[in-house]
Amino acid sequence: MPLTAPLSHVAIIGGGLAVRNSPFQPGALHLLSPNALRVLDTVHVLERVKKLSFHIDVLAFKDDHDKTTDEYYFGSETLYGYSAIRTMRKLLLDEMKIMLRERNIPIHFDHRLIAITDGPDQVEFTFENGLTASAPLLIGADGIHSSVRKTSCLSLATLLSKLSDKATLDKAVVKWQTYRQERINKVLELIKQMNAKRLPEAERVKLPPGAIWVDQSLTRGDGGELRWLYEPDLVTDAATWVQELENDA
Repeated sequence: MPLTAPLSHVAIIGGGLAVRNSPFQPGALHLLSPNALRVLDTVHVLERVKKLSFHIDVLAFKDDHDKTTDEYYFGSETLYGYSAIRTMRKLLLDEMKIMLRERNIPIHFDHRLIAITDGPDQVEFTFENGLTASAPLLIGADGIHSSVRKTSCLSLATLLSKLSDKATLDKAVVKWQTYRQERINKVLELIKQMNAKRLPEAERVKLPPGAIWVDQSLTRGDGGELRWLYEPDLVTDAATWVQELENDA
């Protein structure tokens, strides 16, 4: 379904932070990095939780003599525009739900998505409880095992405004899915390298080169090794993918 006019409304499947209509109040802390804070700032959530959160930029690794051997940047206002914060999940959820009520945006709990039908003007979606609904745009925010992705090929709204006769949706989605998987693999590799960094010295020396994460920018003091993680430029990337598709057509 092409988008040719401003949207009157959208539908979002998924709560993002495990929102439930339940008396259970999750109390875990969330560590939010600059890319997450950039999104929260855009929708004016950050200003409501920032003062009640802990701010953190750098995790320093020390040796037995208290000498800093490496640093990991969770965020940096100078480098990435935002310092990372740790905040209570309940605080974040409560503020977002308050803001939704202020804007008269309803939340529907206990609706399990089972089917999506893409029409000329609307996307219709069906739930396990038998109810159906529709919207001009459906956003999947339902986690790594997304039901939306399983039932719909559309994953990146940025591509919609850039498609052409030569850069068709099916080919563009392949570009996006490849990019997304490569990025996930890179994040998983980073986690693996960070876990290896916490091993005892006797175990670390057994690992092959590259198995332990090292910030090569430490000597420069700029933390730039993680710019790919905190500052992805999807708009530019999408334009590049479309240009490549048009050149190959």
